[in-house]
Amino acid sequence: MDSNRKFTVLVIDPQKGWINNHTEKLFERIWSFISDYGLNNSTVIATFSNTPKSKFRKFLPWWDGFTDKGDTQAISPFNHGQFPVFRRRTYGMPPSFWKELRSKRVDELLITGVETDASVIKTAMDAFDRGINSWIIAELVGSTYGKDGQEAGLRIARKVLGKDHVYDSADEFLRRVTLHA
Repeated sequence: MDSNRKFTVLVIDPQKGWINNHTEKLFERIWSFISDYGLNNSTVIATFSNTPKSKFRKFLPWWDGFTDKGDTQAISPFNHGQFPVFRRRTYGMPPSFWKELRSKRVDELLITGVETDASVIKTAMDAFDRGINSWIIAELVGSTYGKDGQEAGLRIARKVLGKDHVYDSADEFLRRVTLHA
């Protein structure tokens, strides 16, 4: 990255409802990465809720997840108000997220969180369409569907972003990419 570029870390859905045996350590890894590299001031989070106006209620009425605090509550340390929060009701990020990136002239985005095979890949493609260079690190994303969901999402990411934008580990990413907060 050249020094005129501005970098942001996006943490998608650090919420109780996304935690299962496939994702239980994911947000700990993300937090370690953010804190180890001093990226707190460059981090934003997005949270999901299945509100009555959600497209999920309209098109997937049988799915009633994320309608109460049991699912929607942010998990520690992402629940302490230290990061800007963008609330969403779709697979992608809300217009306010993209507006914020544009106003801060962010053109580099590291996408972390869940679901690799849905929200993560959707956000990566939306960033691409907006001219924002984005990366995905396999160990900093996860799928509640386990290995199959994770591998499907990463395969698509390598296809649509290019193999040089999808890394297996944070160490590999940091060897190849210079961050400018």
